[in-house]
Amino acid sequence: MLQLYVIKTKNKGHCTKKQHDENETLKKILTGLGKMKTDLKLHAIKTKEKSIDEVLQIERVFTNVSKGQVAAKSDLEAVFGTDNEKEVCRIILETGQLQVSGKERTQQLESKFHEIATIICDKCVNEETQRPFPLDVIETAMRDELHFSVNLNKSSKSQALQVIKEMQGAKVLPIQRGHMRLKITIPDKKISSKIKPEIARLCIAVEKETFGAAHVMTVLMDPGHFRELNDLVAKNTKGKGSVEVVELAVQQLGDTELI
Repeated sequence: MLQLYVIKTKNKGHCTKKQHDENETLKKILTGLGKMKTDLKLHAIKTKEKSIDEVLQIERVFTNVSKGQVAAKSDLEAVFGTDNEKEVCRIILETGQLQVSGKERTQQLESKFHEIATIICDKCVNEETQRPFPLDVIETAMRDELHFSVNLNKSSKSQALQVIKEMQGAKVLPIQRGHMRLKITIPDKKISSKIKPEIARLCIAVEKETFGAAHVMTVLMDPGHFRELNDLVAKNTKGKGSVEVVELAVQQLGDTELI
């Protein structure tokens, strides 16, 4: 493990108790830097100071600070492409990430959990009522039924889709993706007549149709069929037709529809 200790200033003059406490805290913080070519784990702290001389207490990189063990030049060269310790210190300070406390990490996890649940609420409905689930119902199911663990390194959207699949597989809730409302425009009537049966097969319902210079349909569709429909229209109209998303997820609330 390589370790780099930094403090806010190396001024040897007097400092306030607050500055001293901050420096002592900073000395204890180590930051992870990934993608190592060896099993070394590099640690650093980001700083707003532009001058590296005003940041470092000493321009050395250690494998063990408490024992005074300095990193071998061969290790620095293998990982950083240079054995110049000052340059290595600069790289670590510029690319390192501040290690968060346990409390901060808990807050990040809770915030991400809430964000994932919110996405699910926005995208899904109760398949029996076609109405949205309350947020607390989704969160309770995630926590108590699925025992879902948040991954801070993955996007909230991808994790929301994962949770939806898990809920459906485990039948935790009668949940389904909300239907998409689409506007399909086909400029050629002959082509429209030809592919309309395929469109009807892919769609849940045709809400509205108009015939004029082009055949325009407003339909409801399961999101899983969107790409197939889009490809069908594009291929048969040679790119002249279009499929536009009017609403990503149609949810019913009484007589009112919500996105």
